[in-house]
Amino acid sequence: MMFDPHAQRSRKVVRRTTHRVVGRFPSLKSSRVVHWESQLERDMIRLLEFDPAVLSYREQPGPLTYFESGKRRKYTPDFIAQMTSGVTVFEVKPYEQSITSPLKERLAAFREYYSAQGIDFLVMTEREIRKEPRLSNITKLLRYQREIVNPASKQVVINLIDSGVQTLAGLFEHLKEHGVPFSQVYALIAQGILGVDINQPIDNDDTSVCLRRAS
Repeated sequence: MMFDPHAQRSRKVVRRTTHRVVGRFPSLKSSRVVHWESQLERDMIRLLEFDPAVLSYREQPGPLTYFESGKRRKYTPDFIAQMTSGVTVFEVKPYEQSITSPLKERLAAFREYYSAQGIDFLVMTEREIRKEPRLSNITKLLRYQREIVNPASKQVVINLIDSGVQTLAGLFEHLKEHGVPFSQVYALIAQGILGVDINQPIDNDDTSVCLRRAS
């Protein structure tokens, strides 16, 4: 399967109803608006947008056809992503649905289908997507994704880390002396220039920070 982040969705997005919330996410990583059809899909998009292993992604790639009870059916996965390791297809489902027949068997068959093409197929439930504090950290950091980082401020942060400042609290204290707003640090993390352990609370004084790349 060839990956094109700008390809058209294979079906129309469902409409918003009293029982279903839908929306759109303006992805910088994919340079397009990505649609979501549930809040769980919205949270999955946040993970894809932040994950440095994801180069680009889009919703609802080309469908596959399968047969069930003698009837021809069509399946459209939720997301496809170009990863640093190859292409991965993601299906987003509530956990209880994912372990219930016949969906469980269908998902296993879809995994075999994609595997034969050299494509990973992952089922993502709230157990994987909504791990805390990871999701809250990512949600917070993505608010700073579009903030313009002043080159001089960026260099100050890099110099501090190179000189041995290794925590967010340490950066905060030094940046006040340089008149650099701390939002610039969050922007550098959101833009993949600084790294933190996203699985630990990022507001702790001892949160470690490192330089991921100098570009």
